[in-house]
Amino acid sequence: MRQHGIRAQQREQTRQALLRESRRLFSGSGYGAVGLAEIVQAAGVTKGALYHHFTGKADLFRAVLEEMQQEVGRRVAVASDAHDDPWTQLTAGCQEFLTATTDPDIQRVMLVDGPA
Repeated sequence: MRQHGIRAQQREQTRQALLRESRRLFSGSGYGAVGLAEIVQAAGVTKGALYHHFTGKADLFRAVLEEMQQEVGRRVAVASDAHDDPWTQLTAGCQEFLTATTDPDIQRVMLVDGPA
């Protein structure tokens, strides 16, 4: 049973490394300029390991995009929840969205490559 837990932990570490390095590469160079070989090398894994977790580059990009969207959503919710008045909640949430999306990494993935 312990061996199963170790393997599960290793799989999760591999997945997180792929997400982390893909996010860094997609943010810096853009989706089109990043190849799978570059991603697996940066993450220190094999292409087989990548395909164990994701069906390909587009699937990996979607996971990175979803992760970023959730982060921005959490930031917006925290900013909004800090207020009681509904209008102030709305404006604080909108302001936080605008602030979050001024980050060049978020812009590249969420606002440029994501919609494309």
